[in-house]
Amino acid sequence: MIKLAITFCLVFQTALCLAQQPELGDARVTLSYKELKSLIEAAHPEKTPAGLKPPVAAALLSARCQMSLLDGRAEGTVEIEAQAFSNDWTAIPLLESGAQIDRTEPAEARVIVRDGHYALVTEHAGATKITLHFARPFSAGNGGQVLEIPFAPAAIRTLSLTGIPEGKTTEVVGATLISGGKGAASYRLPDDRQTGTVKVIPKPEAATPSRWKIESEALVYYVGGKLCYRTHVAAFAEGGSGLEMDLSLPPSARVVEVNGDDLLNWSAGNPVHVTWKTRNLLAREIELLYEIAQPATAGGWKLVAPRMADGETGGALFAVTGEPGMEIRATNPAPQRLPRWLAQEAGRRNAVIAGTDGDIAVKWLPLVPTTPAVIDSAQSAMRVVPDGALINEMTYAIRHEGPLTWQLHLPEGSQLLACSVNGQRVNPVDRGSGVIELAVDAPEHKPVTEVKISCTARKEAFKPVSGQIDLELPGTDLLIQKLDWELQIPASYELAAIEGNVETSPSSRPGLILLHKELCKNERAGIRLYYQKPETKK
Repeated sequence: MIKLAITFCLVFQTALCLAQQPELGDARVTLSYKELKSLIEAAHPEKTPAGLKPPVAAALLSARCQMSLLDGRAEGTVEIEAQAFSNDWTAIPLLESGAQIDRTEPAEARVIVRDGHYALVTEHAGATKITLHFARPFSAGNGGQVLEIPFAPAAIRTLSLTGIPEGKTTEVVGATLISGGKGAASYRLPDDRQTGTVKVIPKPEAATPSRWKIESEALVYYVGGKLCYRTHVAAFAEGGSGLEMDLSLPPSARVVEVNGDDLLNWSAGNPVHVTWKTRNLLAREIELLYEIAQPATAGGWKLVAPRMADGETGGALFAVTGEPGMEIRATNPAPQRLPRWLAQEAGRRNAVIAGTDGDIAVKWLPLVPTTPAVIDSAQSAMRVVPDGALINEMTYAIRHEGPLTWQLHLPEGSQLLACSVNGQRVNPVDRGSGVIELAVDAPEHKPVTEVKISCTARKEAFKPVSGQIDLELPGTDLLIQKLDWELQIPASYELAAIEGNVETSPSSRPGLILLHKELCKNERAGIRLYYQKPETKK
């Protein structure tokens, strides 16, 4: 009844429109049901809300490929499940057009060539299953024949191969082997946009054991309670495939690394198992890095070279270095003629050369301590007033590389007012008896640290006519290369004489006395100053 009502309305509207047109006599309009349906849908379009539109028009859900390897080519099928998400016309890529298709199932599937792919054309939403029968030639590759898997990306991609020739195996780039058997293999392919590559290669021959003879050369250095070995091993075999070798080391040895040309793999067990890629190479060289704990107090060392677990071990040569203050000597010195690489390392490190026995005598020698820091310059600005009160401001430029604990001995009766390190105020440690201590960090940018202190003291007041006063600067156990001391006394007095361990320089300003001293260590700069009132001219 609803459809009939819609049809009646449409006919009525059409008749109404025709009535408004010029007289057409007996003209008639004949419509099929499909045309009538199209007119009805055009009159009442249904709009899909934008939020309900699918993110993609179509996609491949799965692609399962079964192939038989023949002479120079592969034939098979790919079963594809595709999904269209709307009723709009769309083309779903299935297989690269480089493949040679001979038929599809179902036969009525609309498959075209578009953008380098065979594509399924559909206008209906929903899942579609299609099987393509195709062939693909192999191409020559490195070490075997190569075949590109041509189907488009899908969420699930699998490959089953049959007809693998006897004596050969297959590799599929980026795939995971699911199962394998005689002449067959199954793989799970990656779900990205890379196509898998089937490579048919000869099966590797079983490795034939080789009997090796080795010789070794080692650079050995002692650090942190360990002997560290960097050993070059030259190996030679008379037969076998030359693919494997086992080296023995003491149980206490820790293998750090194995390097060498054509190296495939190595394991750090005991023995150390080494494998190579290319067979029938019977002359090999590897570099073996290992370390063995060694007490520092031992009076001698026994150096250890790698040995063949099943073979012949030839001569060994060691170049050995120790830590500062360690005297090492080879019990049986080896000839000084060394291979170039070892000669260069030994020359740079001043190494001792030892032979196969590896016996080394070790003796610790006392070290001469060096000064951890030096004061490049020290400057004093001291002022004394008539009642004997004084203030002294000192600036030290200390050159050092590492952290420093520095002590300063203040004159008796001094009181510290301020202290700073590189402009930052600090509170030094009071060690008692006028000794203060500063912890100075290692410099970050320049190797000089500036320390400033300010202190006060009180001396005897100046006499009305003449007198004397004893003055001194703080002391330190660091070497002061240059000390400059500016002393200001009351302007109403003049210098009569001076005694002490410093030198004076002329000054043009009244009451200013210039003093200096060089290369001062564990010594306080001090003076006895004699002063007087200048005579009044009559």
